[in-house]
Amino acid sequence: MRKFSFILALLAGFMLPLTAVAQDSSRKASSSKSSKSSKKSSSKDKGATEVVAEPAAAPEPDKLSFSDEQTMLNNQAVEATEKGNYSKAEQLFKAMLEIREFNITWMNLGQTYASQGKCIEAAEAFSKVAGAARISDYSHEEITSYTNQYVKSLAQKCSAKVVLKCKPAEMTVSFDGGKKVKCSSKPIALVPGRHSIYGETSFGFNTIGVELPANQTTETEIEVINPDDVLAEAGITHEALTKKSKLFKALGYPFIGIGAATLGAGIGLAVYYYFDYKDKFKINQNDQSRMPSEELRKYRNKNTTYMNVGYALSAVGGAMLVAGITLVVVDAVKYKPQIERFESNNPKAFMISPMISPDFGGFSLTTEF
Repeated sequence: MRKFSFILALLAGFMLPLTAVAQDSSRKASSSKSSKSSKKSSSKDKGATEVVAEPAAAPEPDKLSFSDEQTMLNNQAVEATEKGNYSKAEQLFKAMLEIREFNITWMNLGQTYASQGKCIEAAEAFSKVAGAARISDYSHEEITSYTNQYVKSLAQKCSAKVVLKCKPAEMTVSFDGGKKVKCSSKPIALVPGRHSIYGETSFGFNTIGVELPANQTTETEIEVINPDDVLAEAGITHEALTKKSKLFKALGYPFIGIGAATLGAGIGLAVYYYFDYKDKFKINQNDQSRMPSEELRKYRNKNTTYMNVGYALSAVGGAMLVAGITLVVVDAVKYKPQIERFESNNPKAFMISPMISPDFGGFSLTTEF
């Protein structure tokens, strides 16, 4: 088994063990080599050092230690922590956990979270220490003792509490862009000060700000409004929209057809009688046997009447055509998109579609979900 040195580092005011694998039973015999190796990796200002791997030795089957990759990541986490780059150290400890979970790695990650004021994440990390694999360098009792100290320090640091009232209750929330958790009526411990609370549901999201005093519990409410509920309260439901859409189309398309026909008939009637009267008047003027003035007057009045009827039909037809087009456009622009939005959130209804093949011609009943 490989031999490593293990040194305690002081991080953010706490004693944070930066771990290495345990040495085997020949530790005493090789104490001089270990001492030299320890001097080369002596602690910096805060007492943190890199873990130095020693030549490999035969591993004991009941001993659990870091892999070489975990050792490398641990050293980088030490360096990042000493420089105050806790976010980088956080990612490095997470990478170590991806390889294998150790109790001391969870403890160190919890301390890194605590140094960043991430109370929820820190508490969760500390809660996983007891159930994780035990590294051989420290006894379970020693790791438990360190963890209990850190949990007490976390409670003092995260002394502000907030009780959320969520509408709807099933929303998920996060604090200051941190871990998303399911909304609960239980008090949530946070660092005193100003916090941003983000709530999210399947239909929307909302963000609120809250000021949390130290050693106090604050109640606040966060609500994400369901647009469907707003529409329902306003009487805008799928059924109501469908009825209005059908009404607009039932009126719009006939108005377009009748209006176009009436407009065409009116224009045709007015134009025909206008030119008919004009031609007859010219013939009458050129004909030697001219039409009697009284008869001409009656003919002119008749043509004038038909032309007026044509104008009236044109006006009525044009109005119906404009009204029909308006109804169809309003349905397409206003009601159809709203209906489609409602239907997109629900299973599609049964549909009858034609099916033709060389052996069978008929209809097939299908459905889409």
